[in-house]
Amino acid sequence: MFIKPCASMVLKFDKKFYRDLNKIGDKELTAEIIPKVILNVKKARDISEIGHLKHLEKYSVRYRIKIKITDKRTYRIGVIIRGNAVWFVRLLHRTKIYKQFP
Repeated sequence: MFIKPCASMVLKFDKKFYRDLNKIGDKELTAEIIPKVILNVKKARDISEIGHLKHLEKYSVRYRIKIKITDKRTYRIGVIIRGNAVWFVRLLHRTKIYKQFP
């Protein structure tokens, strides 16, 4: 799939993403790592510049961003990408993300 390059991505956040973020008790993740990931997505000109992004099979616009802190502390951000718009939908542990998203 080819997406035209643009100045930067437009970010949108779902209510579920905020709810998942508030449920996580990991202060390092919420205070340091998530803002860095969001800034990385915002600065990207196209999806190839987004780190640890993987397309989900069977879905045309759904992706996941992998966040690995340690072996047991691994999270995924479920996103929907259409054009230059990125919707942050879910933020869950790696064992739960594929049951809740997409």
